[in-house]
Amino acid sequence: MKLRIEEVLKQKGKDLNYVAEKLGVTYNAVYLRTKGNMRIDKLQEIAGALDTEPAELIQTGEGYSHFYDDKTGEWLGIRKK
Repeated sequence: MKLRIEEVLKQKGKDLNYVAEKLGVTYNAVYLRTKGNMRIDKLQEIAGALDTEPAELIQTGEGYSHFYDDKTGEWLGIRKK
């Protein structure tokens, strides 16, 4: 499963330090969670810290894309292109 945590952080103007602070863990702990295979409960924790759905943090397959509201930037979900 490929993740797009860095992309979502950038969109929200946040960084891994922000996530670490929200979760009460070290930067290194969050960094290590974002590399390699992540357990779903850890993905849910990071999504919660970013006030989003776990699905927004997962890379879509070919033919699908993440959609955002043009005015608010709010994530609307995954849809066919």
